[in-house]
This record gives sequence, structure tokens and C-alpha cells, in this order.
Amino acid sequence: MIKKIKIIIIVLVSGLFISSCSIIDLFRTGGILLVNIRAEDNINPTINNQPAPVTLRIYQLKDNVIFDERNFIELYHQDDDLLKNDLLSKRIIPSIYPSSEKEITLPLIEGTQHIAIIVEFSSYRSSANKKRVRLYSSKGARVAIHLDGTIVSIKN
Repeated sequence: MIKKIKIIIIVLVSGLFISSCSIIDLFRTGGILLVNIRAEDNINPTINNQPAPVTLRIYQLKDNVIFDERNFIELYHQDDDLLKNDLLSKRIIPSIYPSSEKEITLPLIEGTQHIAIIVEFSSYRSSANKKRVRLYSSKGARVAIHLDGTIVSIKN
């Protein structure tokens, strides 16, 4: 019985420690980034014109020059290498489904000047799959990402 109590205490203390680390990280960052993602019912059409889910990458960048200069396929294959001097954070959001909406809360990393995204549309050559928006506050931000057909848009 005493052994079980010790194990429970260790688990609880460990949980508190892990939680406090996350809270401390939020204070060390610039605040919170709220990302609202809305997907229409026609996103990422297949050969049969059926909608399909997509994967989305969200980048927090110090500068936008390299992101703007590179095309989708270069970023898709080499984003970590290409953006290494400007990349503060990268988050991959898998399976954004047609007719869905989700809100994601991320720590806003101090020094972030731009939120950039790429969307993995199956017909990437003919889609608008790469966008960026400048942030004007390091205390916290909200961005809205909209997916419609093979077009992505972002605004703050």
C-alpha cells in the first residue's frame, strides 16, 4: 500500500514538473499564437474531383526573404536547411479535412516577425500553396488560415 502511494506521488509530482516547464516556456516566448484553420468542402480535389485532406506546415520566421524566394517543392523537401537562419519554430498539422475548422494554440516565439505556411496540395504545381503574413506584435497574435480548393490564404 505504501509503495502504491509513493508511486502515485511520484507520478503527480512528475506531472506538475512537466506542466510547469510548459508554462515557463510560454513566459519565455513572446506570448501565444492562435491559429484558426478553416477548410471548405472542396479542398485538395483528387483526379475524380473528390475533396481530400491536406497537411499544413506553420513556420515562425525572423525574416521572410528566403521563404519568399523559394518555391513550394524546395521548401517541402528542404525547409529546415533553407530556412535555418530564420526559422524559429515549425509545426506540422496533419490531416486538415474538408469542411473542417480547428483552432490551434502555439507559443509565439520571441523574435517572430512572420508567420508562413505551406499546404501539401496533391496538385502542388497548379495551386496557391505558400503564403506569409507579417506580425506587428510580439506579445501575442491571431492568424486565420483559409483553404478553398487549391488555394490557401492567411491574414491577421
